[in-house]
Amino acid sequence: VTSPPSLAMALGAPSRSGAIATNSGGLVTSVVMLWIGGTALALLIMLTGILIKGAG
Repeated sequence: VTSPPSLAMALGAPSRSGAIATNSGGLVTSVVMLWIGGTALALLIMLTGILIKGAG
């Protein structure tokens, strides 16, 4: 089973957002963006795991 493209995008998005925010001088913003991205990714992985267990 291959990963959906959205998962790859979710993995790359937080780092890109963090880099953009840092370049504009917003260190706090970059940290918040990384935190939000990581939280969203963790939720996505948890939900996916629950769905897979439910399907099995």
